Amino acid sequence: MPTPDDTERWRTVYRSRRRSAELQTVVFRPSNLSLKACKPIAISQAIAAAAHLTPSELQDTLLQPQPDKNIISVSTFRMSALTKLRGLQSLRIQDTDIPLRAYLAAPTDSCRGVIHGVQANTPPEELAANLISTGASIISARMMGRTETALITFAGSTIPRYVIYHHTEFRCYPQKPKAQFCSRCHNIGHRVDVCPLPPSTVLCPTCSRDITGLAADQEHDCVPKCHLCQGAHASTSPKCPTRMDADAQSARRAYQRRLANRRSQRPALDMTSSDPQDRRHRSSSRRRQRSQSRHRQRPQSQQRHAFRFHRQNRSPSSHRRVTTSQHVRLRLPSHTQVQQGEVSQQPSVGAPTDPAHPPATPITSSLTYRNALAPPGPSTSPTLPLPPTAPQTIPELYALMVNLFSHFDRRLATIEEALDQRPRRKRAPPSKNSPPPPCSRDVSFTSDTEDQL
Repeated sequence: MPTPDDTERWRTVYRSRRRSAELQTVVFRPSNLSLKACKPIAISQAIAAAAHLTPSELQDTLLQPQPDKNIISVSTFRMSALTKLRGLQSLRIQDTDIPLRAYLAAPTDSCRGVIHGVQANTPPEELAANLISTGASIISARMMGRTETALITFAGSTIPRYVIYHHTEFRCYPQKPKAQFCSRCHNIGHRVDVCPLPPSTVLCPTCSRDITGLAADQEHDCVPKCHLCQGAHASTSPKCPTRMDADAQSARRAYQRRLANRRSQRPALDMTSSDPQDRRHRSSSRRRQRSQSRHRQRPQSQQRHAFRFHRQNRSPSSHRRVTTSQHVRLRLPSHTQVQQGEVSQQPSVGAPTDPAHPPATPITSSLTYRNALAPPGPSTSPTLPLPPTAPQTIPELYALMVNLFSHFDRRLATIEEALDQRPRRKRAPPSKNSPPPPCSRDVSFTSDTEDQL
């Protein structure tokens, strides 16, 4: 028998769509607690109980323990839950009160830059009150440890080139974060304030031996040995290969994150836009991507062939010279047309089989050309002019050469007769200083002379 719940109609529950810009993240740094030794569910339940979060607030809250960094990230859309989480100072896990330090993380659509030459130990309030940026709005600013470098968080994904602090212009550089290194346990991934080891633990910075029970003036057998790479150098050396690789990875991730923010903030292209300029840009980008992808898929030899083919065919088609040696296929309205809807049994390669488009005829010799121009049936379409006939056999070439040489002999005889009939002029007697007379024009043509000609 159906129950009232079964007969009740379905009701659609609508939920407002959340935006990533509305998400706020709070970071907790526990002291003397190793998150690797705790279960994530136990940590989440302890935070929800300590902050007194309601069920509706828990639905809009996401807890993310990060054991590698030994921190806890809590993201929420509710401002009421954000206020409760920021006021949390301790956490009870396994019947032990763990002190916490909470702070608000930078938004996802932000970037960080650094300036050098600021007085050390400057309070964050003074930095934020005296910093001016014309390119991007400043979210927060603080000093980096005991150095003279200030870390500034900007809204957006663009870092301004210069900022003004106390009426002085400072060059702003993108932050290149380094991997976190703990000076207490000599490990990478977390800082000393969240180290799971007790504060009384002391390791030798040179050989990484535990010297907790030794006095300050007591010596021990100290040989340089790195705790990370087992190399012959101090564990705290910044030139350790393992630390340098970790620093490079951190800087690379920060750069990729900044590029991802820029792509997300880039305005999307409207595919339904009626602006012809937008359509032109969209079609050109698609055409460029399609041509590049096809060209990259070809082997290297085919790529060079395609480039040569493009160079040969970039001139207009009306100025191209078509020769029979290229096996060009022409579409001629001849006997190759399909009669009464029948399809040709042997269509040419690459030719369509549609009756409206007859197959092409390959032109490979003058005989094929004449056969194509002279169909067996009547045709009202114009025909192409006949090409000049060329000899196809060796006897024809031999006869042509004989006629050519005979013509040359007759022409040579005519020249000889003209020279004999030309009147000769009398020459003055040569003087003593005159050069020798040239040879006579009377040349007797012998077989040797003909061979020289």
